[in-house]
Amino acid sequence: MAAPTTLRLVDPEEPEERLASTEIDLDEGSHAITFLDNGVAKIEHGDGSVTFDENPDRNPAEIDEDDFYRNLAGDIGDEELSRMASELLTGIELDIQSRADWMQSRATGIRLLGLKIEEPRGDMGTSSAPLEGMSTIRHPLLLEATVRFQATARGEFLPATGPVKVRNDLPMKPEPPAPPPGAPPMPGPVAATPPPGIGHNNPPPEGQAMDDLGSALEKDMNHYLTVTATEYVPDTDRMLFYIGFGGDGFKKVYNHILKRRPVSESVDAEDIIVSNAATDIRNCGRFTHRIKMRPSMLKRMQIAGAYRDVKLGAPNSAQQLTAPEKEKAAIGGYKPEPQQPKDADYEVYECYCELDIDEFAPKQFKLVKNRLLLSNRKCSYSKSEFWIVPRMFNNRAANCLRFNTICA
Repeated sequence: MAAPTTLRLVDPEEPEERLASTEIDLDEGSHAITFLDNGVAKIEHGDGSVTFDENPDRNPAEIDEDDFYRNLAGDIGDEELSRMASELLTGIELDIQSRADWMQSRATGIRLLGLKIEEPRGDMGTSSAPLEGMSTIRHPLLLEATVRFQATARGEFLPATGPVKVRNDLPMKPEPPAPPPGAPPMPGPVAATPPPGIGHNNPPPEGQAMDDLGSALEKDMNHYLTVTATEYVPDTDRMLFYIGFGGDGFKKVYNHILKRRPVSESVDAEDIIVSNAATDIRNCGRFTHRIKMRPSMLKRMQIAGAYRDVKLGAPNSAQQLTAPEKEKAAIGGYKPEPQQPKDADYEVYECYCELDIDEFAPKQFKLVKNRLLLSNRKCSYSKSEFWIVPRMFNNRAANCLRFNTICA
């Protein structure tokens, strides 16, 4: 017997009657749809014909050809996507090899912070100590300088009043010169003064109106970054530590499709894959953001429409760790490798690059003779599977420069 409840139902809904079964006769006959191992949909028609759909998740009627920033991965064949992915993976691997010395230097710097307590060495052959049993101590000079920089920068960038400061840099209009004493008033039309109670008799000056607008914008932005986007302050504080340690910090500002709001997330320099020969991140031909993403989060991104709805394989639990990741794990005292295969994360490459795609190139860059094609793309994929290929440049600009989505 169920326990009595003290809740009172307000206007309880009456159960609806079940609908009777209905038979629908399709004009094209019955279809048997099966999916092959490679994701191709096999549709068997009643007349014996068979249709193979390589993109079953794409409905041609729902494609908006006028949407300039749509996902182009659904409009490109699988063979072309595989070729593009293979070329990009080769280029990214070359970028990783070019910065191998930098990654090793960063790992050495993490070790020199002196955050790990090292036990005395008992064997002189494996130790740099001149005496057996001598303790190994690292001077915290680098750590002190890094923490001092972080504390000073936090006071400047993250004050108690909020991180946003708005200032009006427009030049103020000079006031008209006042007439000398006893001189008649300047000739000119005189505006009629409205009677009291009609209109605004004392409007604020132009400079004061702009200052009030700037103050309102500053208040709204500070409220958003401290109350709504609660991750901004601790994430920026963490980035300031890495700036003091490594000399560079990166912020990725974008509209999060799951949180449904703009976010500003710091990106570790280790996850920014770019050629060591590049001098400017805005001028390099290819730079990649490496993202560790949980399988549940990746599925949510597919459901939300950020990535293509393709069949995903199991994540690689034996991914090769970088030298800084090994040093961080040694200092933190944890194992970076997943203990169970289901705990492994996907490694997603978000690559901002230039792809030569004839059918999607801008008209002003299409030359029939020279075949000059310039198209900036943001490509997200894992291994050899493309998920999203949107245009990432301004179609209204004559030079088609790409958007700056990662701020250094």
